[in-house]
Amino acid sequence: MSSAMDRAMMAMSLDEEDVPLVMPDLPDYSSCKENVLSIVGRTLNPECQSMKNLIRNMPRKWQKEGRVRGVALSKERFQFFFNSEHDLEEVLAKGLHTFNDWTIVVDRWYENPPDDYLQFTPLWIQIWNLPINYYTEKAITLLGEQIGQVVEVVFTPDKPQIDEFVRVKVIFDVSRPLRRSKVVNLPKGETASVYFEYERVQKRCYECQRMTHEKDVCPVLIRKRQEVATARRAGGSMEKVKKPLVLKESDPLFGVLGEEQVGVDPATGRPRIAPVVLEGMRQYLRVSSEEEKLIRIDRVRQSVGEVEKDPLASKSILRLEPLPIIHKDMAKEKGVVFNYEDGVSSLNTQSASFPGYGLLECAAKISQERSWLLDPGTSFLVNDPSTSLVLSQPFQHNSTVFGSGLFEAGSSGIVQKQTKTRKRPSKNNRKPKPFIPNLEIGERSDLVVMEKKKEKAKRKADEGSTSTAKVSKLSFQECWLGYERVITVEPIGKCGGLAVFCKNNIEVEVLFMDKNLIDLQVQFGAKNFFVSCVYGDPDVTKRGAVWERISRVAVGRKDRWIMLGDFNSILNNGEKNGGPRRCDSYFKPFSDLLDVCDMVELPSQGNKFTWAGRRGDHWIQSRLDRAFGNKDWFVYFPASNQTFMDLRGSDHRPVLVSLISSKDTYRGQFRFDKRFLYKPEVHKAIEQAWNSKRNDSGFSVSQRLKVCRKSLSNWKKKNDMNALDKIHRCEAALEVLQSKVWPNLRQTRILKKELAVAYREEEQFWQQKSRQKWMRSGNRNSKFFHASVKDNRSRKRIEKLLDVNGNFQKSEAAKGEVAAAYFQNLFKSSNPSSFDDWFSGFVPRVTEEMNKRLVEKVSAEEVKEAVFSIKATSAPGPDGMSALFYHRYWKLVGQKVTSEVQNFFDNGVMPSEWNYTHLCLLPKTHHPSQMVDLRPISLCSVLYKIISKIIVKRLQPFLPQIVSVNQSAFISDRLITDNIMVAHEIVHSLQTHPIISKDFMALKSEMSKAYDRVEWSFLRSLLLKLGFHSRWVEWIMLCVSTVTFSVLVNDQPYGLIVPERGIRQGDPLSPFLFVLCTEGLTHLMNKAQREGKIEGVKFSLNGPEIHHLLFADDSLFMCKASKEQSLVLQTILTNYGAVTGQAVNLSKSSITFGSKVASEVKIDIQGSLGIFKEGGAGTYLGLPECFSGSKVDLLDYIKDRLKRKLSGWYSRNLSQGGKEVLLKSVAMAMPIFAMSCFKLPKTTCDNLSSAMADYWWSDCEHSRKTHWLSWEKLCLPKRLGGLGFKDIQMFNQALLAKQAWRILQDPECLLAQFMKSRYFPDNEFLSAPIGNRPSYAWRSIVHGRSLLTKGIEKRVGNGSSLNVWIDPWIEDEEEGMRAPYRRNYFFDVSLKVCSLIDLSLRDWDPDILRDLFVPGDIEIIKKIKPVVSLSDFYVWKHNKSGEFSVKSAYWLATMAVPSVVSREASALPSTNDLKVQVWDLLTDPKIKVFLWKCLSGALPVATALNGRGSKVDERCQTCGWEGEDVFHVLFACSFARQVWAMSDFPSPPGGFQDGSVFSNVAYLLSNRRNFLWPLELRLSFPWILWRIWKSRNSRFFEGKSFTAAETVGKIREDVLEWNEAQVVEVGEDLNGDNVGDVEVVSSVSKGSLGWTAPSRGWLKCNIGFSWAKRSRLAGGAWVIRDHEGNVIMHSRRPFSNCVDVIDAKLKCFLWAAESVHSHRLSKVVFAFQDPSFVGMVNRPKAWPSYRYHSQEVLMVLDGILNWKVVVEVVEANRGANLIAQSVTGDLRLQSYVAAGYPSWLQGVFDGERVLSSP
Repeated sequence: MSSAMDRAMMAMSLDEEDVPLVMPDLPDYSSCKENVLSIVGRTLNPECQSMKNLIRNMPRKWQKEGRVRGVALSKERFQFFFNSEHDLEEVLAKGLHTFNDWTIVVDRWYENPPDDYLQFTPLWIQIWNLPINYYTEKAITLLGEQIGQVVEVVFTPDKPQIDEFVRVKVIFDVSRPLRRSKVVNLPKGETASVYFEYERVQKRCYECQRMTHEKDVCPVLIRKRQEVATARRAGGSMEKVKKPLVLKESDPLFGVLGEEQVGVDPATGRPRIAPVVLEGMRQYLRVSSEEEKLIRIDRVRQSVGEVEKDPLASKSILRLEPLPIIHKDMAKEKGVVFNYEDGVSSLNTQSASFPGYGLLECAAKISQERSWLLDPGTSFLVNDPSTSLVLSQPFQHNSTVFGSGLFEAGSSGIVQKQTKTRKRPSKNNRKPKPFIPNLEIGERSDLVVMEKKKEKAKRKADEGSTSTAKVSKLSFQECWLGYERVITVEPIGKCGGLAVFCKNNIEVEVLFMDKNLIDLQVQFGAKNFFVSCVYGDPDVTKRGAVWERISRVAVGRKDRWIMLGDFNSILNNGEKNGGPRRCDSYFKPFSDLLDVCDMVELPSQGNKFTWAGRRGDHWIQSRLDRAFGNKDWFVYFPASNQTFMDLRGSDHRPVLVSLISSKDTYRGQFRFDKRFLYKPEVHKAIEQAWNSKRNDSGFSVSQRLKVCRKSLSNWKKKNDMNALDKIHRCEAALEVLQSKVWPNLRQTRILKKELAVAYREEEQFWQQKSRQKWMRSGNRNSKFFHASVKDNRSRKRIEKLLDVNGNFQKSEAAKGEVAAAYFQNLFKSSNPSSFDDWFSGFVPRVTEEMNKRLVEKVSAEEVKEAVFSIKATSAPGPDGMSALFYHRYWKLVGQKVTSEVQNFFDNGVMPSEWNYTHLCLLPKTHHPSQMVDLRPISLCSVLYKIISKIIVKRLQPFLPQIVSVNQSAFISDRLITDNIMVAHEIVHSLQTHPIISKDFMALKSEMSKAYDRVEWSFLRSLLLKLGFHSRWVEWIMLCVSTVTFSVLVNDQPYGLIVPERGIRQGDPLSPFLFVLCTEGLTHLMNKAQREGKIEGVKFSLNGPEIHHLLFADDSLFMCKASKEQSLVLQTILTNYGAVTGQAVNLSKSSITFGSKVASEVKIDIQGSLGIFKEGGAGTYLGLPECFSGSKVDLLDYIKDRLKRKLSGWYSRNLSQGGKEVLLKSVAMAMPIFAMSCFKLPKTTCDNLSSAMADYWWSDCEHSRKTHWLSWEKLCLPKRLGGLGFKDIQMFNQALLAKQAWRILQDPECLLAQFMKSRYFPDNEFLSAPIGNRPSYAWRSIVHGRSLLTKGIEKRVGNGSSLNVWIDPWIEDEEEGMRAPYRRNYFFDVSLKVCSLIDLSLRDWDPDILRDLFVPGDIEIIKKIKPVVSLSDFYVWKHNKSGEFSVKSAYWLATMAVPSVVSREASALPSTNDLKVQVWDLLTDPKIKVFLWKCLSGALPVATALNGRGSKVDERCQTCGWEGEDVFHVLFACSFARQVWAMSDFPSPPGGFQDGSVFSNVAYLLSNRRNFLWPLELRLSFPWILWRIWKSRNSRFFEGKSFTAAETVGKIREDVLEWNEAQVVEVGEDLNGDNVGDVEVVSSVSKGSLGWTAPSRGWLKCNIGFSWAKRSRLAGGAWVIRDHEGNVIMHSRRPFSNCVDVIDAKLKCFLWAAESVHSHRLSKVVFAFQDPSFVGMVNRPKAWPSYRYHSQEVLMVLDGILNWKVVVEVVEANRGANLIAQSVTGDLRLQSYVAAGYPSWLQGVFDGERVLSSP
């Protein structure tokens, strides 16, 4: 065999050619079609940029997970495919991209990319230290050219410059180094150094400054070393290699241009002269004769030399680079503007204008001379085609020019060009030549191509306009009126001017525009028509030309056409009042025009005389403004009409044209207004309406609400709800007056003036209300900001919707039909088959006891509790009545509402009005156009929500026993973080575990339209199988199946949808029903596991086997990576989808395979499941699935998200008081979700802290202000002089400690069991090792555990795990937790604490204690109460309850490792007490921050600035004092002394000028509670300091000076204004968003809270206690009353030897409970005034420190049939407390039980009975 092979090899010819493979040019072989939506990129430093990690992580970094797919092309090249053009452009718009801190270059895919593809990238640079005399556009551009080709400059010379640098965008060659500085030689022999900084560039080589490698492998450094070594070996220096010449001797330009003028410029890396320009010069020289050659050589030299004098001319002429765009923001967001002054239409664009270079308006004005080369001041058009290649294509009509002129090149020189006469149409028929404005090359070419294709350009609002004040006003009007686009014709001076405003949902094409006519073609939904907007020329002699233009338009137009505007013409004398009559010939031109156009006037209403004005002595009214339509118009719009509106501010009436008879606007829906509550007659009106048919038993709640709505609407019409009454009166009177034939002009002027005053008063009123609301709430709480965000969201409208035929519908009614049809189809049942086989083996989980409590009779108290649990400000249902109405008028409506709600539960009847629901559509994306882009939220009525809330309240306590542990959503004590960490552990094991990585896979999926597809038959069957009572199931199905919908499209309801399936988002019941539905899926998975068809992930024999995790509709399934198990999983999901109507969303699903699963197996499984996207690098429930690679890069999205949020806040110009609220309530909350699961890297924490610190100190986003105090100092608590911000690293550890606490305290939860099976199967959690190859989640938990162990201690339960002599289990006041001292020499080392307990007494055995311990320890042990029914347990010792809290853990973290800053802040003496008092002041939060900055030395005064290195004049700019500091500005300056003197504020004995900042502030603070001074004076000093500082800044920065008297007057206004704003007006902000948020300066007496009676059938037992510490005597009392407040009995008893107050409370409560039990009472409400005690009874798990007390109390309460324990306020528990105090106060030690109440307390109990009566 081998010999045969050798012979074959020898027979082969070495000369055989390797024939290239010819790739077929067929579509199936090419991927160009798929590549269109892709970008290609390359890594600049492949050694430090892992291609695998880049492909995985960049989609997350771009926030495009699931919408982009990466492909590695080579070690350094990659490609990403996008699902949408929008995402692709959004990524490209980000500019420079980095990965792993090194730059990557990306660009759009090209089928034939250029040679330098991916060699250039856009880059923003900052130029610092500009020479003061060269702060110009050209100088900045020239400096930017040293880095790369400048394409954009941010420069606004007419506005203040707050940055210390200018920003320039360049196209940078990534092969070149990043220049750090540049020495500039100035014209007068001076030099300056300019510095460059590069935005978003992170890492580079610090040797050669390139971005392609690290310093250690820098080729420049290596070459230097090699050259030095070579030279050393050679014994001398080496000769440098000469560079090859660019111009050879054979080159026509050899000797004409020097080598220094051509080739590559070493400073910029770009050619000095573009190759095409050089070639043009060569051709220019080649075609010349010998006589002309010398002349041409001289001209080339001279031309190049002159151009080289100006670098920008060289840029555009020699290098052919476009001039940069200069940002001036002068013409942004304006519409198309046509200028007719010169008779030429022009488009204004954002182009650059440089000094010395004028931009001409049209090509005809371009000079044909070449004298501009000799005179630089001559204007020329930089970007014009005839000048962009000025040397390669010289000007025409020149004898020396080679080009397309009168001559052409021939074999013997230049000969006359043979021309042919071009056949052209006549001038009148010739199409006008399009004017090409001065655009960049790319923009100009786009316009030319569009013209060649004869496409009509769409005029958009942002295409530019002239930067005149008139156009600016139009743009303002455009935004103010709510339009998105404006088309304008610019006026001449104050005359003329036309504007057409339109919205984005209307497509408008401009056919013709001039100063008298705008002719448009409009596409509005399915309607297409023509509109001509006419302005008849006021000059009669010129009006005929306008009619002629319109007549020519009419010749070829037979389609629908409307013509409207100000025609300045009438048809007869009847259309005019006043003035001289006109002859018939005057009307003929206009009449003829209408006949030619076949136009008829639209039907009209209103005053037809649309213009009124004075002409000489005559008052004239005429019909100048109107609308006409042709025949086809009336065929298509038969009901179209016009309305002449009132005269307002103009002498013309607006004309409103409607396309339908009823306006396409809709009547507003009724909404209960919060302002109704506090109008005096409203309550009476509602009461009369509600009781209008009191004797009619059939008068239902729905009918009563209808009458109430009508009554409120009528009341609103009659009363002035919005302070517009004066405006309406003025408008009505003005309309009547102006409609008269002979109006009273003086009265007209008076009315107009009054109307203007009324408008101004209305505006000032709302402005003042807004200001007061800001003063009261703006700087204090986050609700104000959240409300503003919600307001912005509410403005999002649905402009168009795509119907089933693929057509966009834009009218409101059509959009409503599309939405209604969509939901009618969505809610249509699939009619699944029977579920009997499906639920085989399903074990019921609802017990009889559960069902008994679920279906028991609904009490009136339950109904009331449900009503008041509904948020008052939540959106109302279709009836318009919000929960606020029911809260406010419950005494009036409560009885009837309760009766009908109870009727539903008793008889199973749901009124149809109650379950009628509006579907509100919330956009998922910006500008949604498809129904899938909208999320339906149900707006249920309050009456339905009451029923739903009652059902939910009863169901919630039993859900943890009913729902499997795999589902974490909406279940108490189950957290989303459990699912995240378990999923992370599974994905990590798929990568690292030796068995799981080889055999398993995970499938992540999401149910499509999960709520909307739930089948009702499945829901009913599932509820019955779970064991729910049939009556309960009927209640549920009535709630679900009796619903009817209407869809809200832009706040208007459409359609009536009767669904057949689905549950509603927005229904309080729906989340819990959906969770129950997922039990069907869990049943199938468990069944498959039991049958061995599916295996889940399992780490140990005793650990849980997890095959699926659920959180609402997000699912994660695990099984073996085999085709068999994957098909079983697919079958389960298919069957589940078939019976429930839910479907797995394949586009959002992915599979994560174990790292060792074979490739062929992966492909096989992907094909069978139809899911081809691989997971592992994505997210699960919002956090990364796997943490392989750089943690900083993976979590970088947190920083990006925070910076985006902060970027939006910069524009709000908030005070630092507002900033403090935002940073604490919003910014600090953003990373909490991630920090609760994972430890953030220090770099990420530092980045977040840096971003927040920058926002705190800076006013603008890109200007870094001085950080007067470090972030570490700001994170100190306010008691230590800081601001109370959180240190992110410590806060992160505290949050992770909570996870560790959860595992410790709840070892039965899924997370604890799973982690135990993986990391500590045989150990305790606290001693668990880090393990082998642990996951990042486990390492994070261990990090939190290290903090947890510092704050926990073990308490005695049954004592079985505590060793008496080894474990620390007793607490010594001096030594802390320790083991007890031994009394005997001989002892049992292994003795357990359980041996010391007498189980029969549930207490310590005193004999054993005396035998083993010393007397002191015996006393300590007796204070410990063993909980014999529980195992030994841990408590968190830094909370009273013993429950862990993040707040206390963060405090412990700060105390455990005190920093230098905290130690310095705690040192004495200190000003911290003064700072604490500052925060307690009653003043604006921004002033509190200002005072804190005063005391912290954080104000930018001159001395402080110089101390920070800023060179400023230290003299006071007011008085000239040398050394301006805080004390001088606020107290010692002459201006400050005058203000203090005139403010009447008493000075300290030595005066303010003799003290210091601290002594003076201490004096001011000490007198804020000096009640001998007036309140206004005491509250004024913060404003005095604030105004002195503001005046100083106004003088320093704005040049504005205020006198001391003016400042004092402003101070008094500020104090009065702020104090008034704090006093809430009657009813304002109550029961609304700001309830409880308002501090009232004036004292408001609070009514005492009286005793409240229990529900009918229940008793209330008030328990009182009293304890005397010295005698250890306690007194207890209880009083039992019925629902009417009658005292049934009471009792008193003394208790001796109560060691502490807790012991006294426990004995009193146990005695009261035992007494109730002994009297055989049931249904008792125990009222106790200690919230801690009530909490530990109701939630014993949350109060581990009180485990003994809760166990003892619950043991006694178990003997009572029905009981509740509630908190009672002291005022309502007064009677019981007085009886108990008689024991300790009067030493009445007799115990007794008596009927009624003590006679000496008759007044107390009778008063409480009266207060409790309804």
